[in-house]
Amino acid sequence: MFCIDASIIISAANPKEPYFQKSKNLLTQIFERDLKVFLPEIIIPEITSGLLRATGNSKLAYELALAFRNVLNFSFVTLDSKLANLASWVICKTGLKSADAVYVALAFDYNLELITLDKEQLEKGKKLIKVRSL
Repeated sequence: MFCIDASIIISAANPKEPYFQKSKNLLTQIFERDLKVFLPEIIIPEITSGLLRATGNSKLAYELALAFRNVLNFSFVTLDSKLANLASWVICKTGLKSADAVYVALAFDYNLELITLDKEQLEKGKKLIKVRSL
């Protein structure tokens, strides 16, 4: 079981991204092996934002981001008070930005490995969870 950062999905959707092929390969493995992935709800607006910046096409960015809700082995986790409090604790322990801390908190709470392209999230997250890059 894994948690993946929005950076992976955004990279996999944009052939101009330096980690496009590696990100695409990871998502393909996740789908083919039917691996369970837990994602915080915040990933949907993060994907939308990243794709909009990359493509300039708001309709495409919105529709593609929402399409990830239909991936059967993706489970979306609501930012409830427990996860919000845990993310705040993560911020205090690591100095991560709020959205990045939510991913680390989710991985911590569910005992998941976090996969990210975000160097700061990778380095600071290592203090609390198993985290790796591609």
